Amino acid sequence: YDGRGDGNLRLTKMPAILLEPLFASNPQHAELIRSESGQLRLARILCESIHRFFPGGGLIGFSVGHKYKTSSPADRGAALNGGGTEADYAELVLSKASSLINELAISTDRRVRVIVNDKEVLAQTIDADANVTWDPLRGVLQVTK
Repeated sequence: YDGRGDGNLRLTKMPAILLEPLFASNPQHAELIRSESGQLRLARILCESIHRFFPGGGLIGFSVGHKYKTSSPADRGAALNGGGTEADYAELVLSKASSLINELAISTDRRVRVIVNDKEVLAQTIDADANVTWDPLRGVLQVTK
């Protein structure tokens, strides 16, 4: 906003992604990021997004926004609701993503996956032109051509 925070993106000579997935002051978000399963969920989403939008691969560099800044070495970002700092938990997520990035299979098929407690319980390849909708009232994922 008004040039704030975009310097690390607009000055790169390669595609760059800036992630701000949570609000540190939000109790539910803070609880999610402090949990092992929440960190793994975010890491998995990050890796799947990278594979999806950069299918040809390439060099990936992860950086924790606040940590390691030479201009402000003590900066750790916002304090999380309930304890901890933004940078410390971001680093945990990026560490998990770094471990996962090469483990996740790159798929060019359109697949529907059901994941329960970070475990895939169902995977189905579907037609690339299929319509996929979720019915929250019935708890049904509908795939139609």
